[in-house]
Formats: sequence, C-alpha cells, structure tokens
Amino acid sequence: MRSGGNWELRSGGHMKMAGIGFAGLLMASFAGVPNVQAALPGLTCKPSAIEGRARHKTRPVARNHALKDWYTRVTAAHGAVYARWSRAVARSLLCNYKPVPGTLPWSCVARARPCRIRPLSQHRRQSPHPARPQYRKP
Repeated sequence: MRSGGNWELRSGGHMKMAGIGFAGLLMASFAGVPNVQAALPGLTCKPSAIEGRARHKTRPVARNHALKDWYTRVTAAHGAVYARWSRAVARSLLCNYKPVPGTLPWSCVARARPCRIRPLSQHRRQSPHPARPQYRKP
C-alpha cells in the first residue's frame, strides 16, 4: 500500500518517501537545461503560464482531467488557437499521490505557456532576389 507520493534519498543510497517527490527531483536535475521549444521560430507565445488542476482516484484520469482543465482555461483566456499542449512552452504535468480517507488520492497540475503558430507572412523571410519580370508572348 502506498503512503504518500514523495521520495527522499537516504544515506546508503536508499530511497524513502518524503520531501519533494520524484518529479521534483527530475525537474531539479534539468533546472539548468534551457527549454528547446522556447527558441522555435514561428511561434507566438503568451508571457504567463496557465494551470489546469484535477483530482481523481487513478493517475491517468487525473492527468487527462488536468489537461482538459488547461485547455478550457486557455481557450477562455486566449482563444482556441492557443489551446494546443504540443505547441505550448515551459510545459509541466506533475502528479502527486496522497491517500487521505474520504478524498481522491491523485492530484495533477498541468502548467504551460500557451503558444500559437504565427501566420506565415509574419515569419517567412523575404527573398533577397527580386521578383522575375513576367514576359508575355506577343
């Protein structure tokens, strides 16, 4: 039986539940790595992140509901063109397990900065070559 969703590294290399959790350890290990998606050309991103939250008795359902909540909040705030998780930058989807009697044990938070594809005319470079003259047959 599980008794909490957080882990702590103990002396002797043993892991024990407590502290910040495995997802937190994983995120801390990548804290210095820049977000590759943030540098993608052709995206227009909102400056602030939006969170979606959910609780459920199973982790997969809690994750799906957190993503649906994120989509709903982004659509309400910025429109459907921004509501695409795969285009968002600075994404995180974290879940925590806390079995408290009478409550749903899994809670998940989906957090990301919503982005949309910039219209082609705004991100395509202009050709350095002049347009060819159009010749007509006499």
